[in-house]
Amino acid sequence: PIAQLAAELSGTEQLPDLLEYAYLTSPAITASKKSWESFIETYRIGKSLPDPQLAATYFPRPIETRLGPQDWSLTLSQVIPFPGTLSQKARVLEADVAISRLKVDKAVKTIVTEVSLAFYELVYIQKAMAVAQANLDLNQQMLQISENAYADDKALFYDVSKARSQTAQIQYDILLLQELEKTQKTTLNTLLNRPPTALLGHAAGTLPQKVVYSLDEVYELAMLHQEDILMAEEKGNKSEQA
Repeated sequence: PIAQLAAELSGTEQLPDLLEYAYLTSPAITASKKSWESFIETYRIGKSLPDPQLAATYFPRPIETRLGPQDWSLTLSQVIPFPGTLSQKARVLEADVAISRLKVDKAVKTIVTEVSLAFYELVYIQKAMAVAQANLDLNQQMLQISENAYADDKALFYDVSKARSQTAQIQYDILLLQELEKTQKTTLNTLLNRPPTALLGHAAGTLPQKVVYSLDEVYELAMLHQEDILMAEEKGNKSEQA
């Protein structure tokens, strides 16, 4: 799927494709997932009894016992923690698993935010380039009209000079926007864990959407779902259990 997504990105860029690619390739997301998996394994081991131990002993010189000489012996032992210790330890480890899971969510949200911002900035730059190119075409027509009018003594040299100056300024703006486009594509490739010069196509813009929630509702949602707040609560719970 990564190769297919990479091929699609060289054509027309869609934000969902960029986000899916980033989710699959981001080192930050991958590292947070691996950390979460390690905490799950630690929880599985920590809530279980210690492994039993089997020991075998051989006596070069047999030991005389009331049952006769003893050449070897086997010993099986099992450590039994104090009642309630394992269950309490499990509660502490559960908090670690929850915190690591929230770190995965935070890493995903951070990448989604950064990729989205870079994408919409690229959309803005490419639209600005299209506008600048249309202005250049129009200004070049006006320049030709001014030059023809000046040749027929129907316009002043000032008009021709002004049209040339405006044309040069627009051309400079287009060059600046082209450099900004390259920089923004490099930023996107970095977020996607791709080479800086990897091919990216034209960014497909999206229609503006209305804001669904009020500011107070946004605050309430943040209190319920913001990862830093939830992690702080889990850390408090972990301390209480410990």
